[in-house]
Amino acid sequence: MENRLLINCKYKVDFIDVSQITFVKADEGYSHIHLNDQSVYVQTKTLSEVHELIGDFGFIKVCQSYLVNIEYIQSLDKKTREVILKCGYRIPYTLNLKQLIGMVEGYFNLNKA
Repeated sequence: MENRLLINCKYKVDFIDVSQITFVKADEGYSHIHLNDQSVYVQTKTLSEVHELIGDFGFIKVCQSYLVNIEYIQSLDKKTREVILKCGYRIPYTLNLKQLIGMVEGYFNLNKA
């Protein structure tokens, strides 16, 4: 079953598959939703509002300004404190490293079954 997010654009309404979202970046009262095809949607929702909508689908808030789809995490750079995504983006994290690793491992262990 696909989980879709309604994106209300100026001239149309798009329904995107949540699994295509790589990360979401906060920008004051807006959220920039980045997809795996490099397209970006801008929503008039705060990061917290977007997190409420998609948080149950494998997204974690790695810092005040970013939500990351766990499925797209390639590695964690301990020196620069960045999450490196499969698409090449580098997202800063402020979570404790042990906590972040635990969240990622917990997600994959839960979805293994």
